[in-house]
Amino acid sequence: MSDSLFGRHVWFVVFDFEDEKFFSVEDLKIDFDITSTSANEPNTANIQIHNLGESNRSLLTEKSRNIEFYGGYEENRLDLKLLFRGKTTQVRSFLSESTWITEIIAQDTVKNLKFHNIFSKTYEAGTKYSEIFTDFADFSAYYTLFDSTLKQHTLTKSVSFYGEVTKELRKFGRMIKDKFHYQILHGTLEVYKASEFAVNISIVPEVNSETGLLSRPQVTKEGVIVDSLLDGRLLPGRLVHVDMSNYAKDLSFSDAAKIKSKKQLSSFVIQAVTHTGSNKDDTEFKTTATCIAQYVIDILRADKKEANKE
Repeated sequence: MSDSLFGRHVWFVVFDFEDEKFFSVEDLKIDFDITSTSANEPNTANIQIHNLGESNRSLLTEKSRNIEFYGGYEENRLDLKLLFRGKTTQVRSFLSESTWITEIIAQDTVKNLKFHNIFSKTYEAGTKYSEIFTDFADFSAYYTLFDSTLKQHTLTKSVSFYGEVTKELRKFGRMIKDKFHYQILHGTLEVYKASEFAVNISIVPEVNSETGLLSRPQVTKEGVIVDSLLDGRLLPGRLVHVDMSNYAKDLSFSDAAKIKSKKQLSSFVIQAVTHTGSNKDDTEFKTTATCIAQYVIDILRADKKEANKE
């Protein structure tokens, strides 16, 4: 048996505060296929649990439930990486030979229709930063995690927002970037001190043979598709460093004359991530990341900037 099949752990959690219904599963066989993208379409999860108890099967079919799914190689379940948070949209249980299989289809609560709605509000001087971030979070159905000092900071002059909510949030982020940075992760709007942001988001993840790269990166027109052992650090919209030192000659997306450094060669932005696996058979925990080269993005931005000048 491959070493990559040892030490695999998952943790499936159902929680409904309204009905006070809670349960979790970690010892049963669980198959999963979770896809996240940087586009505005909902992230999705397909989770199959084998031999789930009848009462919990009924609980899942009664109504849409809040769920979380964790996975990884850490022994302590509290150390596992959160791979999905959302609500069930379809649940069915069926008998396959002598095994009850409960199939759960879910979508995340991060990407909802409000992404395209117009956020319109004016704040007067003296308004707390925390109040503004809270309004953005409530409008977009996010949880919040704020630095304790956020309430101490206020606007020095009035400001108005009118536009697509994500764009207006970025606008506010640019206004206060010297003091605070924000990120959105699994449905939570997190705000940190600028000086501590790098610590909280950790370093840019490296994908190479030592960290779990499973095969030769597949080169595409604009970047690469990478298969690695399950890696919860890989998130859509985030930067990742992929070891391309042995594959430079394959870079069809690149013009060698435009790549000036090894760092530039290895820097990619993740567009989509798929986590798949099973904890009880010979299916590896795997993460597939579709990435676009950072320098390609830089070129596109430069071209757009030049076009706007004309």
